[in-house]
Amino acid sequence: MKWQKIGLIGFAFCFLTGGVVSAQEISVWSTQTDPPQIEAQKKIAKEFEGFNPGIKVNMEFLPWKDVYTKTVAAGAAGVLPEVSTPDPTPLMAFAAKGMLEPLDDVIQDLGRADFFPQALSLTQYQGHDYSVPYRLQAMVLFYRKDLLDQKKIKIPTNWKEWLDAAKLLTEDTNGDGVIDRWGCVLPYGRTSWTDSILFMLIWQNGGSIFDEKNQVTFNTPAVHEALEYYKKMFPYSPKGSEAYSYNDSINAFITGKAAMSVYYGRLVSRLAKDAPQLKDKFGAALIPSEKKVAYPIGGGCLSVFKRSKHPELGKKFIKHFMQSKHFAEFVNATPLHAIPSRKSIAQSKEFRNNELITAFPEIYDTLMKSISFSYSQMSGPNNIPNMWLGEIAGANVFSDTVQRVVLKNEPPKDAAAWAAKRMEEILQGRK
Repeated sequence: MKWQKIGLIGFAFCFLTGGVVSAQEISVWSTQTDPPQIEAQKKIAKEFEGFNPGIKVNMEFLPWKDVYTKTVAAGAAGVLPEVSTPDPTPLMAFAAKGMLEPLDDVIQDLGRADFFPQALSLTQYQGHDYSVPYRLQAMVLFYRKDLLDQKKIKIPTNWKEWLDAAKLLTEDTNGDGVIDRWGCVLPYGRTSWTDSILFMLIWQNGGSIFDEKNQVTFNTPAVHEALEYYKKMFPYSPKGSEAYSYNDSINAFITGKAAMSVYYGRLVSRLAKDAPQLKDKFGAALIPSEKKVAYPIGGGCLSVFKRSKHPELGKKFIKHFMQSKHFAEFVNATPLHAIPSRKSIAQSKEFRNNELITAFPEIYDTLMKSISFSYSQMSGPNNIPNMWLGEIAGANVFSDTVQRVVLKNEPPKDAAAWAAKRMEEILQGRK
């Protein structure tokens, strides 16, 4: 009995200190860093641990801008996480480099037909799913109903109407000789938000960035015209928008600095919190288009790295994440900004009963309509994927092209020619 007791004590000591029995640990990198998002993800991780005794989930939260560089560094050091939420743009580069586990089986188990096609377009490379999409973000045109009514302006539906509305809504409202309200806030900074608006304008004008052979098609009349239109809108975007990024588009609208703003659904929650006096004075419509109705789709995805310690546990975690009882809470942490990637969740009471969704049903319907006209930035409306788009964007080629035209008055043809040459140099270095 004495030796049995000693043995049990020793086993207990080893168990507690990790000497004999140790839990398997998986690392999860998440870019979803709003406090309610973090709380919901921690609940999902704890729930997973409860269903899988002996497995520990280490959650790490980091900003979008750090994901690519941190992943590259972790890959070189051999310390990749099991699960990460890479932006869909560099995701294809990781897949092309053979860094990701195919997740076709996870998609199949969750029900492929239940995913919105636009969600799956974010994850597919050479016939395989290299990520599981968990949310979509739809772009719409937010506008001040009261200001459009005052000016007797109809909601714009094409580029001319949009430009005319922006001109009429840009004015000195207090008579001091200085413009203090602008027609429509658009970003012109060296950021991916500027890239998104440029892609949208190019697609809407019938243009593309690559052809079916992945040859650069950027220096074309359709692209020149898109750049010219982007420039025409600049005088009617708030002063300082040459440095604007995502949050600036929200702030300009909810502070009354701009009468219109292109943005995702997150604008609504910010307005409800910080500018409740505007809740009955704004609406949302499809963004005005020219030759084609087309918008870039935003999204969030979960991927598994091949060279992590426990890739199979990573796949198991993703499957649990997507079916967790806390999943609706997670997407509703940013209500109207995050639309679930699966139809069954998007239509569920758990998701739809959110107070902002019930308060603004017309805006929810407009966001859902926008999704039906949305495309992955990696592929565009022509469904021509280019795995190096993220690297090209990371080199600021697209936003620099916009700034060359808008801030330096470079002719669109010259700026597009410069961009095409720069893109070809980057692509050549990857062949």
